[in-house]
Amino acid sequence: MLIRADVILAGSGEILHRAGLRVEGGQITAVISSGDWPNRPDEPMIDLSGQLLSPGLINAHCHLDYSGMKEMVNVRGFAKWIQAINSLKRNFGSDDYLNAIHRGFKMLMDSGVTTVANVESFPELMPRMSPPPPSNVVVSRANRRAGPTSR
Repeated sequence: MLIRADVILAGSGEILHRAGLRVEGGQITAVISSGDWPNRPDEPMIDLSGQLLSPGLINAHCHLDYSGMKEMVNVRGFAKWIQAINSLKRNFGSDDYLNAIHRGFKMLMDSGVTTVANVESFPELMPRMSPPPPSNVVVSRANRRAGPTSR
């Protein structure tokens, strides 16, 4: 399959104009410049005219379990923000955290993140996720004082 785009941001940082990628077996097998289009009439092609094609983004540190608090905290200043988050955490139960983790995954995928290393405060919740987290998620245990309450 060929994927053509007006602009391709290659993993090397090079910017290619009116270029394409050949994908075979789920892997990128070739980067094709505009003058080198192969003559394979039977090969499927995705035309991303007017689009920028880039590698997936990596989020190396996040707290998906806090994604549900995004609209709940509206304060200025880091110290006040931490106090507000800690206050909310005291009232969150397991289901609240699971919902927040799902919301966080969706937010990441919608913004082009394809790989995440999550500093998860409650790794024991991960087996309860349905559907399970994507395979490109690394979960590491963060230090914490108390686990989520059950509801």
